[in-house]
Amino acid sequence: MARSLVVFALILLAVIASAGAPAATRAGCVLSGVRWKHTENGVTLVSKGYNITVARVTCGFAQSWVRRLIPRRGVKPQEVIKNGPAGYPCYNLGPQKGPNNIDGGVIVGRCWNGPVGKGFGWAPIGYP
Repeated sequence: MARSLVVFALILLAVIASAGAPAATRAGCVLSGVRWKHTENGVTLVSKGYNITVARVTCGFAQSWVRRLIPRRGVKPQEVIKNGPAGYPCYNLGPQKGPNNIDGGVIVGRCWNGPVGKGFGWAPIGYP
């Protein structure tokens, strides 16, 4: 289940990057945040690095919000993350605290204003 949520989240990040925004307004940035871990086929990845995909918002705006949103605890998958940026509903798209989310934060998510086609999403660097 957690793997399918992550796959869904990564697909969603790609959609966010391309939906409604001309190529010149799409970008990516990185951030150090809540620790995550993933083990598959005997290989374990542990990091604090995150990729952020932005569409028609600045990296600074997205980084500022992602820095505040990823440490939130107790947000269930597909649940709204409360107190995000005004006009950008935010959702947790990753696993809850467990073997692949050792600190329990919102390690995969998105904040998107569909009617105006802008927002951002984030996922751990190298997370499958």
